[in-house]
Amino acid sequence: MPFYEKLSSLLGLAYHPNMQDWELENANPERLTEFIHAYQTGSFSHQEQHALMGLILASFNDYLAEEAAPDSAIEHTICALLEQQWQDFHPLVRYWSLLDEDLDDEFPITPIMRKLWAQHFS
Repeated sequence: MPFYEKLSSLLGLAYHPNMQDWELENANPERLTEFIHAYQTGSFSHQEQHALMGLILASFNDYLAEEAAPDSAIEHTICALLEQQWQDFHPLVRYWSLLDEDLDDEFPITPIMRKLWAQHFS
């Protein structure tokens, strides 16, 4: 998909045509703020925005898994970006929310995504 290729070139990420999980394979918690900044300042198509937000969420999940004291400002920024385009991003929030799974099997990001989901659907 050309939008993955464009984002990979712009951000210096891996890409090959047979990649199945571009966002997950390129997730990098050390570059999370860089990815957020690119999203906030770049001019991207709808598909590029969706892919970049997927990368941000995968990187945020890894960040939460590694960071003993996560920066709440990062969480706030990501949630605000999701809220701004809720109609586009609610499928990503649903994915990370694991609504049909027990909390024992959750991702580090799951409680945050479930809270955001509940604000819209409870």
